[in-house]
Amino acid sequence: MIRNLLKFLHLENEYDPECVAKRCFSEQAETFYKGQIGAYKKLFSKETNELFNRLHGDLLHDYGYK
Repeated sequence: MIRNLLKFLHLENEYDPECVAKRCFSEQAETFYKGQIGAYKKLFSKETNELFNRLHGDLLHDYGYK
């Protein structure tokens, strides 16, 4: 996927897809939690989930998650 994205952006000669992948999917990244789909469900309390949906539920809907 990264190789295809770089090609689409005409950057395939400037970046190595493997290096990009390592930087995108690093466990040390601030946005990385467990790398498992739905892992937040075990972390979010009912109250946290309700707050998130109240604040950002429209974005979830816009991106097709609801």
